[in-house]
Amino acid sequence: MAFVTSGNFTLPDTPDGLTNGLWFNMWAKKLWSYNELEPGHTLYWYESPSRCIVWRSKVMEVIRFPYKRKDEVEKKLQLTNVQGAQPYFVDAPESGFCLSYKVKRLKG
Repeated sequence: MAFVTSGNFTLPDTPDGLTNGLWFNMWAKKLWSYNELEPGHTLYWYESPSRCIVWRSKVMEVIRFPYKRKDEVEKKLQLTNVQGAQPYFVDAPESGFCLSYKVKRLKG
């Protein structure tokens, strides 16, 4: 299966930036993609500021879990300095569902 992901941010401009990143979404409600994304799926990365698909990747690992407090997400994903570094995390719901994934860039 293939999916498109997007956000209102600039994506990494190197393959290592994409591959070495730990990507995650946090929702108050369990959205459809929470159960759908699996290792082996193709993920196209749409960059809202440039209005382009800038990466094609293969999902290598998926972690999904409900959380009651944001610090649970920090601990489970081993995030560091997330409060100041990632506005998405700061603005995310205080409790809900987290979908995290790692990817590998595909050429072409």
